[in-house]
Amino acid sequence: SEVLWDKHRDDADGAHRFVVLAAGMNDLLRPALYGAHHRVLLVASGHPDADGAVVSGSCTGQTGEHEPSRVERGTGALGVRSIPADWSAADIVGPVCESSDQFAHSVPLPALAGGALLALLDAGAYGSAMSSNYNGRGRLAEVAQVNGELMLARPAESPRVRDESDREVSLGAPATGSETRVR
Repeated sequence: SEVLWDKHRDDADGAHRFVVLAAGMNDLLRPALYGAHHRVLLVASGHPDADGAVVSGSCTGQTGEHEPSRVERGTGALGVRSIPADWSAADIVGPVCESSDQFAHSVPLPALAGGALLALLDAGAYGSAMSSNYNGRGRLAEVAQVNGELMLARPAESPRVRDESDREVSLGAPATGSETRVR
């Protein structure tokens, strides 16, 4: 997902960092719904030495389980390394204005500019199947890795595509004689 902004906020609890992605809870509902944990791959972070690193932090789960922050190279636990000194913990969140629109807490990340790319890993088939147009948001494009090559699995939805896919279904004529339609 594209990074929209790397936001810093100071409040009574101290400093907080939020990395806001274009992906929201409508694209990947599992963390909001039942606290699923997803590792994050730095795809194009603006830091060539960081790209390809898989990072994780405390999960958002309702179970209260927490995983320590870690940085891995590649997509598996191949050589956990120490967190670079210039990286800081960030909460990875979506742009939907809901308190549950969160993907991960306290993930170690370098400073990220808008346009950087992160991948939320381990989404599985249900990640796509559970996506929706909640809050009027179109689904983002979906990319899958097939034999080491990235392929477009589903294009992004525009408002026009969503309008064309809406179908009116007739429920028959109520007692007043007018027809009831539902989208």
